[in-house]
Amino acid sequence: MGWISVIKSYIQLVTVVFSLFVNSIFIFLVVTESPKKLGNYKHLMCYFSFISMIYAILDYIVQPYIHSYRASFSMLMDLRGGAFENNPTVAFFVTASLTGCFASTIYAISINFVFRYFALQREGRLRYFSGSRLYLWISIPLLSGIVWVTNNWILFSPNTEMTEYLRKEVKELYDLDADKMTYTGCLYWRTDANGNIYLSKKDLIGAFNLMIIM
Repeated sequence: MGWISVIKSYIQLVTVVFSLFVNSIFIFLVVTESPKKLGNYKHLMCYFSFISMIYAILDYIVQPYIHSYRASFSMLMDLRGGAFENNPTVAFFVTASLTGCFASTIYAISINFVFRYFALQREGRLRYFSGSRLYLWISIPLLSGIVWVTNNWILFSPNTEMTEYLRKEVKELYDLDADKMTYTGCLYWRTDANGNIYLSKKDLIGAFNLMIIM
């Protein structure tokens, strides 16, 4: 499976370089060449591009494996040979931040469409994006990302039971060492001290929170 990891890493490197290059040019053109009639929309476009660049950088750092297995789903990060190999707590925060940045990206592009809708209506509703109100719109993607990361930190952090649940599967599929990885995810059906299987309320709440955020 080693060659697959090499190809995966190469593709992600090309992707992050392309993303940084294109978005940098886009921001430059918006700032220097856009007409004044664009108004605050140019700030929203630059904001979305900036978030996209952060997302691309985090994606390259994490190089995630998106995994769904029976009663679980997770996003995995291989720590072997990486900068965070001996600091799994920081690695988990970076992984959780990647998921939060995904939420921020969705919110940012949605706000762009709200602006466009108001502009097409031509009923003066663009005033909702003027002055200090623009900062309120800009804060929404940021807050959604923070809430997402907090949810993962409290409810979807690595734990012994889920690590063991994933151990064999991630080894066979991705050649990952369960003791040398971090992840954010949930395991719906767990086993108590008596060997009884039960539905985890904690994981259900975490998944429900993510549904609300999106």
